[in-house]
Amino acid sequence: QTEVPTVTLHKATNRNFSTSNRGLYQFIERANFHSWDMQLFLNDLATSNRSISQIACTWAQNNSDRWQTWALGPPGSHACPAGQYQNGSASVKDCLPCPATKYCP
Repeated sequence: QTEVPTVTLHKATNRNFSTSNRGLYQFIERANFHSWDMQLFLNDLATSNRSISQIACTWAQNNSDRWQTWALGPPGSHACPAGQYQNGSASVKDCLPCPATKYCP
């Protein structure tokens, strides 16, 4: 059996993160990886020549139905229309046009 390399996880944040980066904070709060997701990541990492970024990108492409709920919230919650994003202000109804170089589903 191939040994999976050790990956060290780090956390970097500040005490105001939940308010100063509300959209990202909510995304992280909603994120939910299953044990089989992690097993697929680790198996792919151990048995292929693909980078972690490539493996994560493939997962994101194949699982958009899952991560989009993390970004948009549960059904019935407020979400901006396609091409717009929430600016992270106190009001969840503030939707702004997506900048030309960004992805806004």
